[in-house]
Amino acid sequence: MSQSLEPESKRSCPHFVGSSEGKLPAEELFRIVGQLIALHDQERNRIGDELHGEIGAALATVGIEILALRESASSSSSERQTEIQAIYEELQETGSRVSQLSHELVPSVLKHFGLAKAVEVECRKFADHWHIPVACSCPPTSPRLDPVLQLNFFEVLQAALHNAGRHSRATKVAVSLSIGPTELTLELSDDGIGFDPEQVSLRGGLGLIILATRMRLVGGRLELRSQPGQGTRIVCRAPLASSESLASGEWRVASGGGRIDD
Repeated sequence: MSQSLEPESKRSCPHFVGSSEGKLPAEELFRIVGQLIALHDQERNRIGDELHGEIGAALATVGIEILALRESASSSSSERQTEIQAIYEELQETGSRVSQLSHELVPSVLKHFGLAKAVEVECRKFADHWHIPVACSCPPTSPRLDPVLQLNFFEVLQAALHNAGRHSRATKVAVSLSIGPTELTLELSDDGIGFDPEQVSLRGGLGLIILATRMRLVGGRLELRSQPGQGTRIVCRAPLASSESLASGEWRVASGGGRIDD
């Protein structure tokens, strides 16, 4: 048994997603979610750049001024010196937190070293946090990829790993990234308890819709295969050419061999 989520232009009647009280045509829902994702990513980049740039520089300047104050107040009482040192250390801690937030909003490894290295780092972080071994396979070097393409693949990876850690009860996870002449492919699988994708979709599962929409934003597709007791496998594919917002395509979710693809 399978359920199909397809653009209205490819169906004789529209498919609806959501609760019985407030259903939306599937294509309309994908369009809205896509716009929200794009706005979210733009704002996150803006805030991340501002934290790393203007706010980070301002905190560094204040730190220099505090050090200068400490030097000029060297003849002050030890209590005064201790107070100045405490202020400086608090400022340093704040600066570290701002830097961490900036990197969480826009991962520096993704920005500076590319998707392959970011995938490796994320897999190590997942294994350390959840104590689940990850077999990670990435190319040693990769070409310069479109930033939007990289970000959407990375976001899907993060979400898939997070779900595997929280819900799958897996004992092992495998992640692979391959870059072909014309296509980028990311695969993630686990040996966990699995689930029925159709039932999640029928309940208006926004998580799956967000992952699928991220692939649509870069003209790609997402394939999901899972069933209770059989683990989960996710495959993302997208062309290396420039991404096109809300690329057209068919979307399918099926139990047993479920897939969301075009």
